[in-house]
Amino acid sequence: NIKLEIYNIIGERITAKEWEYDNSTARPGSEKELAWDGTKSDGSRLPTGTYFCKIVLKSDTDGAEYKIDRKIVLIR
Repeated sequence: NIKLEIYNIIGERITAKEWEYDNSTARPGSEKELAWDGTKSDGSRLPTGTYFCKIVLKSDTDGAEYKIDRKIVLIR
């Protein structure tokens, strides 16, 4: 399972998405592509700026987690 959370510069969570990843169907261009469209949870567009993302990968088999934190620059 994959969870993506997006935060603004002051640490407020803007949106979150979750996917169940299946090696046979999750690949670029598929309906299960891992992507964020630059919008808030309510669907409104975010302005150009710096945002932070937190990605959590969790194994279904043993429950192990891997966490990634990155900075994103959104340019419109």
